[in-house]
Amino acid sequence: IKASLRGIDMLLAEGLNIKVMLLPEGDDPDSFAQSHSTSELEEYLASHEQDFIEFKTKILLQGVENDPVQRSKAITDIVRSISVIPDEITRALYIKECSRRLEIDEKLLTRQVAKKIADQREKDAQQRQRQSARESLSTPSEDSPGVSQLQEESTSSTEKDIVNLSGDTYSHFLQPYEREVLRYVLRYGML
Repeated sequence: IKASLRGIDMLLAEGLNIKVMLLPEGDDPDSFAQSHSTSELEEYLASHEQDFIEFKTKILLQGVENDPVQRSKAITDIVRSISVIPDEITRALYIKECSRRLEIDEKLLTRQVAKKIADQREKDAQQRQRQSARESLSTPSEDSPGVSQLQEESTSSTEKDIVNLSGDTYSHFLQPYEREVLRYVLRYGML
């Protein structure tokens, strides 16, 4: 069950329509398929499949009805799953269904989903920025001096070294860090 809960988010992010079902105790998909005919298997699938929201809600909220903290964690996990759905209409329908099932205001869930999406986009942007910084450091451009050139320059006068340090050689390296500092200033400057 835990493995299926972890896998749901990855499949949802790919835009797949997820249906889940539990097999009888002691059966895995292979043993269940081997011990039943094709028609029995198809009938069992049709009668026991559940939408991922229904499944995840039932599993995560089992036994936590009277514990607000655990209920909140479960709802946050469900909201995270909804937030990875790429199609906006499908996401909106799941929010509506989740609101009805969990008896929570739809606007609140919509805000939480939007927050999760924004957080994920920010993480993705930071990851791309880090990757581009790594790539720019690992592949020297034609404008920037190579290691041998830097070593040769280090043996020359101190004045020449200062000019090289303040030039374009290191500005490309520092640019992602400067952007990050500016982002923090803009976001938290008033605090």
